[in-house]
Amino acid sequence: MRLFTPTVSYLRKGCLVLVMVCLQMYLFGQLNSIQHISKPVVVDGQLTEWDDFQTLPISSLPRYANQVKYALGWDKEHLYVALDIRDARLCVNEVGDDNPKLYFSDAFEIYIDSKADSEQSMDLNDYQFLISISGDKTIFKGNKLLMLDGARVPKDYEGTNIVVHTGIDIRGTLNDERDIDAGYTAEMAIPWSAIGIEAAQGVNIKMDLCIDDVDTLSSIRQWPENLHPPCLNYSSVTGHNDFGFPQYWLRYQLAGKPGLAFSVRKVWHDLPVIVVLALAMVFALMIYAIIIQYRKITFLKALPDKTSWQNWKENHPTISKEEKTNNPLDIQIENETMDTIRSFVSAHLDQDISVAELANHMHKSVRQLQRICKLDTGLTPLQLITILKLEKAAERILKSNATIAEIAYEHGFSDPSYFGNVFRKYHGITPMEFRQKNGVGR
Repeated sequence: MRLFTPTVSYLRKGCLVLVMVCLQMYLFGQLNSIQHISKPVVVDGQLTEWDDFQTLPISSLPRYANQVKYALGWDKEHLYVALDIRDARLCVNEVGDDNPKLYFSDAFEIYIDSKADSEQSMDLNDYQFLISISGDKTIFKGNKLLMLDGARVPKDYEGTNIVVHTGIDIRGTLNDERDIDAGYTAEMAIPWSAIGIEAAQGVNIKMDLCIDDVDTLSSIRQWPENLHPPCLNYSSVTGHNDFGFPQYWLRYQLAGKPGLAFSVRKVWHDLPVIVVLALAMVFALMIYAIIIQYRKITFLKALPDKTSWQNWKENHPTISKEEKTNNPLDIQIENETMDTIRSFVSAHLDQDISVAELANHMHKSVRQLQRICKLDTGLTPLQLITILKLEKAAERILKSNATIAEIAYEHGFSDPSYFGNVFRKYHGITPMEFRQKNGVGR
């Protein structure tokens, strides 16, 4: 397809041709880059995710007022195209998917050579995506039989089952000659897998981006094929207006890679429910950890040191039990109960013994166990269990060369640091200081 060009001086024509040739030599020789997107793209035509646009050079009549800005991006799944078109007259003359004449409407086209190896004509690795502003799509692919037949543009749209995502925002009214439209914005996502590309930094493709601008509601199908008046304007990033020839398509290389921020946004965009559940689980674990830490701090503050507990025992001799009962059998029962507690703790030193487990072993309720421990020791059951373990741990520290961490695990402490804090609160010094003070050289 060729643009209608008004009569100009031969000098002007010559200068224009020279400029275009130089521009094309520069464009076709260089390797352009497509940057990895910085945030996930919602294909809705709103362009809110895009920042860096380029202006499409349009060689046409001087009075042609349309402006085209475009941007390209990629991620592992898609090639993205964004367009911002200023067009005062929006026209749709052809409708329906798989319609090869959609370019008789305002539309845009993407040509891709997935192997970056085509030369004079399209081959099996080449694709054309034709999208009307009405949202209708026709997708062409290089056709082997047409190649063998020597077709000028060997492509076919029948049987090309490729799903692409498009979003188009019309800023005006379609086919209304009474108003002046602002134009349209569009986004498109082409799945790499659909065109046989495994996207990665450094991958090369050839591509052409084309804009079909139609400013008439006439029945263009009835026009002669060589008729291209000013109301039909076709342009591309290559500067050509006759599309479908890979030797003119530009070379692009995928550049950049996803950062941490993009990866997080991508997961949130693709799997919002799972992300919410994961965040809820993390929050719940954080709350649980805070509660556990608070309980540890509270327990540590309430735990008496060894001197204070010995003073309590001196001030509360066994005879005090006779004050609460006149039956010596009760005293004997409670002494046996304390012996049972000591035996159970000694037999399960490496376990995190709960109060409920101890009460169940003694066939008593938790409340009964709490009363017995408080009367006999002035301690809660958990404090008593801990002090009994700390006494055993102190013996182990003095009689062995095991590390402090090993001794902590042997006595049911899953956190050696917490074991050190509890040991220091009760004994007044750290486990290592306790070992050194008592003459064990480790």
